[in-house]
Amino acid sequence: MVVGLVLINHCCSSCYGCWEEERIALLHLKAFFSYPDGPSLFNWSEKQREADCCKWTDILECDTTTKRVIGLSLGSSMDRSMRNRYLNASLFLPFKELKSLTLADSNFVGCFQNQGFQVLSPRLRNLEVLDLSFIKFNGSILLSLSGFSSLKSFYLTANMLTGSTRINGKVSCGLKKLPL
Repeated sequence: MVVGLVLINHCCSSCYGCWEEERIALLHLKAFFSYPDGPSLFNWSEKQREADCCKWTDILECDTTTKRVIGLSLGSSMDRSMRNRYLNASLFLPFKELKSLTLADSNFVGCFQNQGFQVLSPRLRNLEVLDLSFIKFNGSILLSLSGFSSLKSFYLTANMLTGSTRINGKVSCGLKKLPL
């Protein structure tokens, strides 16, 4: 009976084509990025409960087998009128299988206190690509990335890297690309 309940729970968690907690997290991202009239997040809707959220837009990628979100490219989804925003990285916690996260060109200047990338490293163990290009982060962003041992590509092009720009050895040993 326990096995049956686990299987039913698994099926219902992803019966609309994607996982319920990830669908809800996508709606929270839409609200956070506040892109009311743009094409990228416009079709993400609470009314699409029965739709496969893996097909909502081309800015996310899902694993074809597990239906987990494995890629998010949100930089171009940012409302350009919103300047000097702070990122709440904990919004990405529900995406446990995330392999690629792109926030390039998104007008962020930093992260909210205690809501930086350090909250993600224990949970996002599969993250291989992180693109933070053309954002206004300073060198302190590097300190918050110390737990991402799975990173292979890390993009920081055209950031305001001031202060310490040392990268923790745990992160840097797996990197194949590190354009600054």
